[in-house]
Amino acid sequence: MNYQLRSLLFVIVVLLSPLAAMAASDAPSPPSATQPTSATAKRLEQLKAGVDTFTLNLWYAGPVDKPFYTLVLHVAPMSLKKNDPFNHFVRLTAPEALKIIGHLDADGFLTRATDISNGVNAQREIPGPTYLLTISEQTGKARFILSEELGWNLPMLKRLDALRAAMEGDAASAMDTLLRRLSGFRKQWKDEARAKTPATQPG
Repeated sequence: MNYQLRSLLFVIVVLLSPLAAMAASDAPSPPSATQPTSATAKRLEQLKAGVDTFTLNLWYAGPVDKPFYTLVLHVAPMSLKKNDPFNHFVRLTAPEALKIIGHLDADGFLTRATDISNGVNAQREIPGPTYLLTISEQTGKARFILSEELGWNLPMLKRLDALRAAMEGDAASAMDTLLRRLSGFRKQWKDEARAKTPATQPG
C-alpha cells in the first residue's frame, strides 16, 4: 500500500471513526481578506463550545517521491496506533486549542472551509499536491468537520507559518518538523517569486 493511500485511510479513521471522535495543480491562494459571516460566527461558537473534543488534522495529498508529515492535534485522548513516524499526534490543552481556533477565525479559515460533517466529501479523491487542513469536534453523536485545501505554493507555506505561531510546546515542535520537510520547496518557491519580481531600476 503506497504512502498516499495509507495517509488517506489514516485521516478517514481519525476524522470519521466514532471511537476516535468520541475519544477526542496548486489550489488557488486564499483571498487577501475574507469577510466573516453569520455562519462564521456560528462555526466559531460551536468550536468553542466543543473545545474539549477539538481535533486538528494537517496532511498531504498528492503524488510523492518521499513521505510528508501528518500532524494531529487533539484535546481529548485518542486510542489510535502511533507506529508511523510520519504521523505525529500531540495532545493539546483546551486553552491551547482555543488559541488555534482564534487564529483560524482571524485567518479566514472558518469562513472559507467546507463543512464535510456528513462524511461524503471527506472520502473524495484529492489529486493534489496540497496540504489539507481539517478540524473537527464532537457533540454527542454529532460530528462537526471543516476542511480546506491549502494548495502547494509559497502562500500555503505562509499560512502554515502563521498557524505555527499560534501553537505552543509539543505542537509547535511537531509543526517545526513538518515545516522542515518542506524547506527545499520553500527555497524553490522563494527563488521563483524573486525571479518573477521586476528588478528595481536605479533612480
